Amino acid sequence: MRFRKLALFVLISTISTLGQAPLMPTLEGKTLSGKDIVLPSDAHQPLILYVVAFNSDYNRQSSDWVGEIAAARPMGGRLISYQILTIGSVPGFVQPMIRFGMKMRIPSKQHSTFVLLFDDKQQEQLRDLSKNNDLLVVLATNDGNIVWQDHGRFDQKKLALLEDAIQGESVKSSQWSHIAAASDAEVKSFFDQTGVPGISYGLVYRDHFVTKGYGVRDVSTRDKVTSRTLFHLASVSKPFVAVAVMRLMESGRLRLDDPVTDYLPYFSVTGAPSSEITLQQLLAHTSGLPDVESYDWQHPQFDAGALERYVRSIAGVKLISEPGVQTNYSNMGYEVLGDVIAKASRKTFELCMRESILDPLGMQESTFLLPDVPKEMLAQPYMIDAGGHATLQTPFPYTRSHAPSSTLYSNTDEMVLWLQLHLHDGKADHSQLVTDKSMKMMLAPVVPRSVQTTQPVVAFQGLGWSGLVIDGVTVYGHGGHDNGFRAIVLFVPSAQAGVVLMTNGDGPKVNLDGLAIKLTGILLGRDWSQIAQDAASGNDGH
Repeated sequence: MRFRKLALFVLISTISTLGQAPLMPTLEGKTLSGKDIVLPSDAHQPLILYVVAFNSDYNRQSSDWVGEIAAARPMGGRLISYQILTIGSVPGFVQPMIRFGMKMRIPSKQHSTFVLLFDDKQQEQLRDLSKNNDLLVVLATNDGNIVWQDHGRFDQKKLALLEDAIQGESVKSSQWSHIAAASDAEVKSFFDQTGVPGISYGLVYRDHFVTKGYGVRDVSTRDKVTSRTLFHLASVSKPFVAVAVMRLMESGRLRLDDPVTDYLPYFSVTGAPSSEITLQQLLAHTSGLPDVESYDWQHPQFDAGALERYVRSIAGVKLISEPGVQTNYSNMGYEVLGDVIAKASRKTFELCMRESILDPLGMQESTFLLPDVPKEMLAQPYMIDAGGHATLQTPFPYTRSHAPSSTLYSNTDEMVLWLQLHLHDGKADHSQLVTDKSMKMMLAPVVPRSVQTTQPVVAFQGLGWSGLVIDGVTVYGHGGHDNGFRAIVLFVPSAQAGVVLMTNGDGPKVNLDGLAIKLTGILLGRDWSQIAQDAASGNDGH
């Protein structure tokens, strides 16, 4: 429904501050460009588009009444949406004001498209309004500050400009509609065939994005999954840890080639000198540390000292390979990294993640702390048997001892913001959250990884991210898997395309990795069905 027709684009490509006087460009003979727009300083402030019809002799200044129309508060919900409201007559208006409204978040100030969705009936209404009335089109903030406006008689020519306004480098609306529809059909088919209780997905392609959910978050209550439902994302937590490490490196708090023992003097191993293990090796899973044997979910720890206690508890652990020689996927290594982050930042691990990543990205509902998750927003975990029956999994997978490797809770609305960070070279809201150099370091191959497929695929390990080269296209990603939950993120920076999937169902038929590969292929216009079929279900265990 949200992508029935993309009839109006307002492209933002350059940024100014709200403190400047609002600009009032005209669409006569030209299309709207980014330089005509003054963005609010808070990129996550809701923006409303008003279309107001009034007769040509109505001579009040726009500043007199913009507060009146802005006083009608925007509709609830945080997704891009469309509604028409009759909000009352104003003297001089031919008919009641019509508000075409939306409330949205801006994933990136640098290259964002505001998409208003008009179906045929609504487009006809817009044209009818313009036949007998002047129209005022205003893009405004929730408190009435004008970002952009245009006023006049919107004849067919001008309406065409408005409807087609700035597609520029953006994909054509018909192409995006096809991509969105084909992807949604794949997700719906997966949902129907696997029997998972719920699934949520997000797609990003250039300036377009969509998020959607199917099913229920809780089988007992039948509460629906939406794009705001929070899922346990398991190992999708790890790239967040990697970005936090890079931010601390950029601020001079640590260096990647530093030994772990510089920050954690109680860290020790057997099989090699403890001082040989570096932060970069932990990030790339080449430290030689083994994986976690038991997460002890049945005895969750909620205090701030849990992570350090765990790292102290593995003192003397035996390495399974020499440091820096080969890849051995290790959740244990990421718990150690989390403790390093806490010591280098002089904060708890979870607070550092909140302040250095989640808050700057606008991921206000995401958290590494389960007690912070509203119960009515949390998906419950289920195992799906061969007959499609869903069984609630207990205990719930949470303890602060394993927060760095496993305890991110997020939704597809906010994970789209995470994808945008990686598709725009580390930029978030027009500020450089992570330098382009650091992003390239994270994505650069460190060591090759093995992958089982009948197709020609090359796999490698970076810092926090893994990579696949499929048909000459490099795809980066990370999966997550705990009993009852699966999640995966894939993205292709060269195509500005990305996919995020999360489900509260686990079982032999739940090949979420394969679905993500297939959706990525759809975004790129490629058929990756065979590679998707070959993909193992849950590639990393946790």
